[in-house]
Amino acid sequence: MEFRHLQYFVAVAEELHFRRAAERLHVAQPALSQQIARLEGELGMRLLERSKRHVSLTTAGAVLLDEARVLLERRERAIAATRRAAAGSTGRLAVGFVGPATYSVLPGLVEAFRREHPAVDLSLHEHTTAEQLELLAARELDAGLVRLPTATEGLRLIEVLSEPICLVLPETHPLAGPPDAPVDVAALADEGFIVVPRSREALVFDRIVALCQQEGFSPRVVQEAQQVHAIIGLVATGMGVALVPDSMRKLRRPGVVYRSLPQGAQARIGTGLAWREDDRSPVVEAFVRTARRAVEAPAQ
Repeated sequence: MEFRHLQYFVAVAEELHFRRAAERLHVAQPALSQQIARLEGELGMRLLERSKRHVSLTTAGAVLLDEARVLLERRERAIAATRRAAAGSTGRLAVGFVGPATYSVLPGLVEAFRREHPAVDLSLHEHTTAEQLELLAARELDAGLVRLPTATEGLRLIEVLSEPICLVLPETHPLAGPPDAPVDVAALADEGFIVVPRSREALVFDRIVALCQQEGFSPRVVQEAQQVHAIIGLVATGMGVALVPDSMRKLRRPGVVYRSLPQGAQARIGTGLAWREDDRSPVVEAFVRTARRAVEAPAQ
């Protein structure tokens, strides 16, 4: 018994008329009659009572009609579910992110992906770049928002954000104003710096050190903090100054001001989306497509 035979039978059983059923199915009436007769022969019973003017269901036909409807509905659901899975519209996705991404690319990317793929079970996990690379290799993460540049062995990467580095100062600091005047990094030579430990985010730490060294000094670290928002909170206490991604300006912390730096090649920091190059999961591919569209979309 083929699904095609069940479709033919349901059409005749619902129409109780071979010509109307044939028109509904877009098949020739003689061919439809032959298929119904073949189905009855396969089952060894009559499903329809026929006369020149009347078609009716037998008791066996009424039972088969109910069951055939269920089977055909399940078939359509199975096909639809398979297509959704192949398109990356269902399944599970574990995505890592560095903390500052919550102030930049992460919210828009997640919102767009969930809007396009609401049936995907998406979970988000905050980790450092190094931790994400380990978790990607261990297949505990499917994708991750990491700092760039980073190791690419076994991974594919696309840059999703390149942003300036900005200066965070206590609001009472002599360099705190005027708000639209860039502050030269050289003016920070005697300042104490609050930084994320190199063991946590080596790329960010090294970029800050490089910025200072190109101005002829090494930063004097007076305090370390594990999270960027904690660094900004410590700046508010007057303990020191900090260099952070420009998107952190969205964190409007009382007691601090943000100032731009003169923009050179070193005064930027990148965020990229990483995923395993051997991962052919439709869900991962769908997430990457969403990220690519976000990168290509014109700035609002």
